[in-house]
Amino acid sequence: MNTFRQAVSSIRKERFDVSVDLYFYYTNCNFLTARANIPNRIGYRNAGFSNLLTDAVEWPGGDESVLKYHIRLLKELPGFNDRDLPMLKPAFNNFPKKNEERMKEILGGYEVRNGEYLLFHIATGLAIKEWPVEKWKQLTAKLSEYRYPIVFTGQGDREAALIREVIGSAGGHRCIDLSNQLSLTELFMVVKSSKLLVCSDSLAGHAASAFDTPCVVIGNGINPPKLWQPVSSVNRWMIHPVPCIPCFTGCAEMNCVRDIGIEAMFSGIAEVLAIFAENTQVNG
Repeated sequence: MNTFRQAVSSIRKERFDVSVDLYFYYTNCNFLTARANIPNRIGYRNAGFSNLLTDAVEWPGGDESVLKYHIRLLKELPGFNDRDLPMLKPAFNNFPKKNEERMKEILGGYEVRNGEYLLFHIATGLAIKEWPVEKWKQLTAKLSEYRYPIVFTGQGDREAALIREVIGSAGGHRCIDLSNQLSLTELFMVVKSSKLLVCSDSLAGHAASAFDTPCVVIGNGINPPKLWQPVSSVNRWMIHPVPCIPCFTGCAEMNCVRDIGIEAMFSGIAEVLAIFAENTQVNG
């Protein structure tokens, strides 16, 4: 409660004109922003405490990208004009020099150049969303026909162990383990400079979307498929169709994830790489 009071006091001192709560499920910040006396409070009607909003918007159900719904909320801003829509790109294009120098040293030590590696981010914070490690092993082996090395990223002992297991079965294919070596900024840097990201549904996929990095994401049926699908120009959201999509909870079986086939993943990767190469030639 003391933390809540401190937050209310701090927000009141700033005298904000508007709050926009992007979250569409409970819990949200509607009670907090009302107590902080922010005069214009925008959010979704179905997320709880909607009576405390000055502008309550109906949640449309998740059939489009979440970015479109965020834009819908912004249209409730006083005096908003469609021309005011921001570019949905990172707020920074230039990374700190110290991070650039460090990444140059790390990748240079492996003789890896920007745009000349595939990036695998195989784990996620919610383990039920992960593809089986045996399938990652098979996919890594199958990708040996490409000349590109595979860089692996992850954080924590569990993810590092998974990466070591996959790399240990890779045979002669060139794999680079960067688990537990990168800051968040540096993770974004390797995502941006990779030729292609292959990942579980995680932060890495959203970073690829922001930087317009080609990506193949192992999706899941917990939420409507389009809701969290990347909006990068070249991407594939892989999912095994099951009748319970979306379930909003997850389950012990997670067949929507675990039954995604090796050939389907390989085809998705090959297709994305081909489209990216074609686009590069056209725009180059």
